[in-house]
Amino acid sequence: MIRSLGRSGHRVCAVSHNRWAPGFFSRHTRAHAVVPNPAADADVYVNELIRWGQRWETQVLVPVGYASCAAVARHRDCLTTAGLRTVGPKLESFQSCADKWTIVQAARPLGIRIPQTILVTSETEIDAFVSGHVQAIAKYRHESAGTGVVYLRSNADWRAELRRLPMASREDGSPNLIAQEYIDGVAHGYMALAWHGRIVREFAHQRLREWPVAGGAATAAISVDDPDLIDAGRRLITAVGWHGPAMIEFRSNESGHYLIEFNPKFWGSLELALDCGADFAADYCALASGDELSGRTMPTYRVGQRYWWPWRGDWRRLWHRPSDAGRVVRDLVSPSTHSNWSWRDPTPNLIEIGAEFTYPIRRHA
Repeated sequence: MIRSLGRSGHRVCAVSHNRWAPGFFSRHTRAHAVVPNPAADADVYVNELIRWGQRWETQVLVPVGYASCAAVARHRDCLTTAGLRTVGPKLESFQSCADKWTIVQAARPLGIRIPQTILVTSETEIDAFVSGHVQAIAKYRHESAGTGVVYLRSNADWRAELRRLPMASREDGSPNLIAQEYIDGVAHGYMALAWHGRIVREFAHQRLREWPVAGGAATAAISVDDPDLIDAGRRLITAVGWHGPAMIEFRSNESGHYLIEFNPKFWGSLELALDCGADFAADYCALASGDELSGRTMPTYRVGQRYWWPWRGDWRRLWHRPSDAGRVVRDLVSPSTHSNWSWRDPTPNLIEIGAEFTYPIRRHA
């Protein structure tokens, strides 16, 4: 995001609670500041956004991480009053779409395929569910709850795995944990930037490799043009009246595309979309600045472009799955496979490399 905006002539300033945030060290970052973690104290975080935004005379605010987007959604009125313009939903819409159970209910009447999913209220209930599937997953309804996905296999000690996800209730007393059948297949993503339910920019990709291996962030991906995938994404974005950037994750096999979750924010593989000419960064700034981008046809993007993030878990994946060696070497030597390495802006990548090499130490610290 920083590189794209910087190359197009925007003056980019960055904030993060991580003093080693790679974006701080980009040649396109004019100024940066360390601020409180929005996941720990959203109110103080937003106050710092306003303070630094006014000091830097910022016009457009682009939240990227989940906690940052949640804080901005909660305080969007005071941010707007302070002169920081954003493109994002109201808090109610953000929370509803970020809720993995609620979004499943929204997709059901649209004819979008969804895995069998239940709200977990007791261990007896989840026992019956796991027993009916070779493999299932358990996860909290919101990303902000902490622990990610836990895999539950009927022929293994799934109760030991489930201890990582206590069955706590939400503030309204409703269950906070869901169980879902595991869909064996290929991960796809539909990405969009919408203006009150009207899609102004879209993109789709297929994950070629992920970390963790069983399902996670893309470490290699390819842009695709899949009409069924795109149609499902469009229907869901329109139905919920989404406002802002979003990535809808699907798992696909011979039966079709199954909705996994709705991510109400920019996504980790944004660089692939930008590389393919899908300029979400520029469009976001245009929308925030008052141009509703109405009247234009849906912009196209380059299809079939492979992209690689070597320092985002791919080497760890290779350690766990040596059979990937041929594909990794192909991406390493192929001039047609692009990556997020930049010879003109290498320092952020060097920070990434350092983080990757120190991961085992930091993990056990």
